[in-house]
Amino acid sequence: MIDSIKQITTISTDLKITFLGDVITFESLSDDNIEAKTEIGFSTGFSEAFSLAINSRYLLDFLGCINNSEFTIGLNEGNLPFILSDDNFKTVVMPIVI
Repeated sequence: MIDSIKQITTISTDLKITFLGDVITFESLSDDNIEAKTEIGFSTGFSEAFSLAINSRYLLDFLGCINNSEFTIGLNEGNLPFILSDDNFKTVVMPIVI
């Protein structure tokens, strides 16, 4: 996941994440006409697309602080704050309104 996010951040630090079926899609949010997009396979449990936009730095900082490869994302709605947590660390992330 970290590599997928870092690929996108070469274009823009603002990132759109979409959860749908067995795929998580990462897309750059750039004011220029440059686009970057990558996907990872993961069973999301979403039957309809759920999207949110964040500054990728917050997600990368969280992933750099945890020791596990598994973590929990506590989602509400795409425009509301959400929680990233593992056994020893929790953080609240404010999304970007798109």
